[in-house]
Amino acid sequence: MAKMRDDYSRIQQAAIEAKKSKHISDWVIKKIVKNYTEIKITAFLENQNAIFLSVGCQ
Repeated sequence: MAKMRDDYSRIQQAAIEAKKSKHISDWVIKKIVKNYTEIKITAFLENQNAIFLSVGCQ
Protein backbone atom coordinates (compact mmCIF):
# COMPACT_ATOMS: atom_id res chain seq x y z
CA MET A 1 0.00 0.00 0.00
CA ALA A 2 2.88 2.39 0.61
CA LYS A 3 3.66 2.29 -3.10
CA MET A 4 0.10 3.37 -3.93
CA ARG A 5 0.38 6.37 -1.59
CA ASP A 6 3.72 7.40 -3.10
CA ASP A 7 2.37 7.17 -6.62
CA TYR A 8 -0.76 9.14 -5.73
CA SER A 9 1.33 11.92 -4.23
CA ARG A 10 3.52 12.06 -7.31
CA ILE A 11 0.54 12.16 -9.66
CA GLN A 12 -1.15 14.81 -7.53
CA GLN A 13 1.99 16.95 -7.46
CA ALA A 14 2.44 16.59 -11.24
CA ALA A 15 -1.18 17.69 -11.80
CA ILE A 16 -0.72 20.73 -9.56
CA GLU A 17 2.48 21.71 -11.38
CA ALA A 18 0.76 21.29 -14.76
CA LYS A 19 -2.08 23.61 -13.65
CA LYS A 20 0.41 26.19 -12.38
CA SER A 21 2.37 26.03 -15.61
CA LYS A 22 -0.78 26.43 -17.73
CA HIS A 23 -1.95 29.39 -15.64
CA ILE A 24 1.43 31.13 -15.95
CA SER A 25 1.60 30.45 -19.70
CA ASP A 26 -1.89 31.88 -20.22
CA TRP A 27 -0.98 34.97 -18.18
CA VAL A 28 2.24 35.54 -20.14
CA ILE A 29 0.43 35.21 -23.48
CA LYS A 30 -2.21 37.75 -22.40
CA LYS A 31 0.50 40.19 -21.31
CA ILE A 32 2.45 39.76 -24.54
CA VAL A 33 -0.65 40.36 -26.67
CA LYS A 34 -1.62 43.42 -24.62
CA ASN A 35 1.85 44.93 -24.72
CA TYR A 36 2.29 44.18 -28.42
CA THR A 37 -1.00 45.93 -29.15
CA GLU A 38 0.01 48.95 -27.09
CA ILE A 39 3.37 49.16 -28.84
CA LYS A 40 1.74 48.92 -32.26
CA ILE A 41 -0.76 51.68 -31.40
CA THR A 42 1.97 53.89 -29.94
CA ALA A 43 4.20 53.34 -32.96
CA PHE A 44 1.29 54.16 -35.27
CA LEU A 45 0.48 57.35 -33.37
CA GLU A 46 4.12 58.43 -33.29
CA ASN A 47 4.37 57.78 -37.02
CA GLN A 48 1.22 59.82 -37.63
CA ASN A 49 2.64 62.69 -35.55
CA ALA A 50 5.91 62.54 -37.48
CA ILE A 51 4.05 62.73 -40.79
CA PHE A 52 1.91 65.61 -39.49
CA LEU A 53 4.96 67.50 -38.25
CA SER A 54 6.87 67.01 -41.50
CA VAL A 55 3.88 68.19 -43.53
CA GLY A 56 3.36 71.17 -41.20
CA CYS A 57 7.02 72.21 -41.49
CA GLN A 58 6.97 72.49 -45.28
